[in-house]
Amino acid sequence: MYLSVARGGDPAPVAVKRLHQDQARRPGAVTQLLDEVRLSRHMDHPNVVRMLDFVSDGEEMLAVMEYVHGEPLSRLLADVRKAGATVPAPIAVAIVRDLLRGLHAAHEATDAEGRPLGLVHRDVTPENVLVGADGASRISDFGVAKAEGRLQATRDGGVKGKIAYLAPEQIGGDISRRSDVYAAGLVLWEALVAERPIQGENEAEVLTKALDPKIPPPGTRVAGVPPALDDAVMRALCISPDERFATAQEMAEAIEIAAGEVATAAEVSAWLRAIAGERLSAREAALVQMLEIERPAASGVVGVAGVAGVVAVEDAPAKRGPGRAAGIVLALATCVIVVIVWLFQNRTAPADLPVAPPIAPSIAPSIAPSTATPIAEPPPSSPVAEPPPALESISPPVQTSSKPRPASSTGKKPHTKCDPPWLIDSRGIRRYNPDCLK
Repeated sequence: MYLSVARGGDPAPVAVKRLHQDQARRPGAVTQLLDEVRLSRHMDHPNVVRMLDFVSDGEEMLAVMEYVHGEPLSRLLADVRKAGATVPAPIAVAIVRDLLRGLHAAHEATDAEGRPLGLVHRDVTPENVLVGADGASRISDFGVAKAEGRLQATRDGGVKGKIAYLAPEQIGGDISRRSDVYAAGLVLWEALVAERPIQGENEAEVLTKALDPKIPPPGTRVAGVPPALDDAVMRALCISPDERFATAQEMAEAIEIAAGEVATAAEVSAWLRAIAGERLSAREAALVQMLEIERPAASGVVGVAGVAGVVAVEDAPAKRGPGRAAGIVLALATCVIVVIVWLFQNRTAPADLPVAPPIAPSIAPSIAPSTATPIAEPPPSSPVAEPPPALESISPPVQTSSKPRPASSTGKKPHTKCDPPWLIDSRGIRRYNPDCLK
C-alpha cells in the first residue's frame, strides 16, 4: 500500500494499492483487483473505504482509493496488548457498529439496474477495519469478496479470507452474509478482550479450532462487559448461521442497545490519538510537506487530474537498508514525478520506505485527509523529474462524494479535442491523448 496525491483542483491525499509484477503474473490477480474497484462503485457509504480508480501502463497496475487518516484496528489492538490494557467497551462497540453499518451497505449493494449483487466480504478482520481520526471506522479490502457479475470467480473448493476469522460453514465453502456477521462477532470479541479468539501454533491447529470453535463470552475474560453485550457477541458466534443475526444492520442495532453506552465519534478519535498519536502526527506533518510540493505541479495541469509522489505506507521488514529503496528509484526513474522518501517506523526497528512510481492523470477526487500506517518524519524530497507516460484507466470515471469545482471564469477553455482529454476504446479502457497532457 502506498500514499500519494491526487491532482485536480486542490491536491488531495489518496491511498494506492500496487500489484507487484510477480503478483500480476498470478492467474486472476489483475482481474481480482479490477473487480474490487468495480464493486466499490456500488457501495457509496461513509463506513466503506472507497475505491476510486484503476490505472495501468501495461507493467504497473495500481488501484487508487480513499485515504483514511487513521490506523487499522489490528495495529491498535497490538498497541493495547503491548500495554497490557483493554479497549473500553463503549469504544469497541462504536468501532464494530461502524464496521457493521459498512458491511450492511455492501451486503445490500445493487448493480446499475438495481439487481442485488449478493456481495459477501469474506475477509472481515481487524486488519481490514480502519479507525479514522474523524472517529468513524470503515471496512476495506473487498479483494476476495463474493458477488454476482465478478470477472474473477473463486475456484471450486477455494477458501478465501484468513482462517482464524472464517465461519465454520465458510471453510466448507458455504457462505452468506451471515458468514460476515460471524467474522464481525470475532472482531468485536477481540476488540473487547484484546486477544485473538482463535489461536494456534500452526495453520492446521487454527483450522481445527475454527471448524469447532469453543469461544467463551468476552465478559468471562475481562471486566466491564455488560451481560447483554456478552449475549449479543455469542449470538453472532453461533455455529448455526440460522441462529445468528440475520443482517449486519440487525447486529449493529443489537450491540448498541446491549452496550448501554456507545462512544461518540469525538471519544473514538480521542482514544485513537491516545493510542497512536505520535504516528498520526508524523503522518500529518509528512502529508503537509507532500501537498505543498504538489501544489505548484498541480497548477500546471489543465483539464486533467492525476496521482504523483507515491510512497509506501505498508508494513516494511525491519532494518531495511537504503539500498533497496535506491534500487527501486533507479528502476523507476523514467516515470517518477515526485520522489519523497520517508522513514517507516516498524514495530521493531525503523526502515526506509520504497518509492513507487507516480500514477499518470486519471482521476480527480476531492478527499478529506483520512490512512492506516505509521510514518516517521520525512527528510527533504528529491528533485522533480519529467512527467510519466499516460496510463490506462478503467471507465467510466469514479464519482466522488464531493461536488465538482466550478470552472474558472477567467481561464481559457481547452481545445475541443481535449474536452474530455481521453477516448474510450472497444474494451472500455480510457486512453488519454498525450497532446492533452502537455
